[in-house]
Amino acid sequence: GIYGAVPTSRHGRSGETLCALLRGDGYARSGSIDAGVRVLRAGEAGGPCMSVCVSVFAGLCGTAAMPDLSGHVLAIEDVDEHPFQLDFALNQLHLSGALEGVVGMIGGSFTHKERSDYHGPTIDEVLAEWAHRLRIPAISRLPFGHIDDGLMMPCGRAVELRCDERGDWSLTVAPRSAALP
Repeated sequence: GIYGAVPTSRHGRSGETLCALLRGDGYARSGSIDAGVRVLRAGEAGGPCMSVCVSVFAGLCGTAAMPDLSGHVLAIEDVDEHPFQLDFALNQLHLSGALEGVVGMIGGSFTHKERSDYHGPTIDEVLAEWAHRLRIPAISRLPFGHIDDGLMMPCGRAVELRCDERGDWSLTVAPRSAALP
């Protein structure tokens, strides 16, 4: 499957990654292409990617529709979620057992902007805390989700996430016929 907003052009990130996924090709992203991405926890992870809107996905807890995420890299994004709402959704997924076996996490676009008088955790801090709790590598701010010209992300296709302590990272989406190690 493919996850993302409907692109308005074949050009740009949306169109290029959509065309690659539809052709069955893979694609690669890194800090040299997407400079705003942050490494939250270093490490390497590979497996099928599950790309979701986290608040909708958390609503599947306790239902037959909740997929088994064991061995998956979880890519999450949402629209106008406060950090406490993201923490609540991840806690709900954790308590239901849905995060058991997740091997990596990718944070996408969270369009919420905090007020200047807000002094709580940021989205990045919430994601980093969960990456540390789960002991998995994680990045944030990958440009996918409910944004203009966002990446189209795979659902079910193999990906490999690599990130290090220096802040260097890469994400490789495998071609449809290939599996990553």
